[in-house]
Amino acid sequence: MTEKIREKGQDERLLERAREALDESVKTLDIRTLERLWDVRHRALEAADERPGLLLRLPRWVKVSGLATAAAAVLVFSLWFTSPGHDLTVKNPEDFEIVLAKDQIDLYEDLDFYSWMVDDEDNA
Repeated sequence: MTEKIREKGQDERLLERAREALDESVKTLDIRTLERLWDVRHRALEAADERPGLLLRLPRWVKVSGLATAAAAVLVFSLWFTSPGHDLTVKNPEDFEIVLAKDQIDLYEDLDFYSWMVDDEDNA
C-alpha cells in the first residue's frame, strides 16, 4: 500500500516537472508559432463540437434493441437450419410390410407378448 502512495507521489512530481518545462518552453516561442498553435487548437475544438453521425445520434435503447433482435435472428436461423433431420420410425424393409398389411395388425400389436412367451418356453 505504501509503495502505491510512493509511486503516486513520484508520478505527481514528474507531472509537475513536465508541466513546468512545457510552460517554460512556451515562453520562448515566437508569436507566429503561438498563433498557429492557437488556430489549430480552436479548429480541433470546433471539430469536436460538430454533430456526430446518424448512428451515434440514435438513443441507446434503439441500438441495444437492434443488437438483441439481430442476435435472436441469428440464433433462430442457426437452430432452424442445423436441427437434426427426423428419421423414419420404420428402419427395416420387413417393417414396411408390417405397416402396410392392415389385415394382420392385431398379430403385430401383440408381438411383444408372443416374443415373451417364446423366451419363457426356452428358459423353462
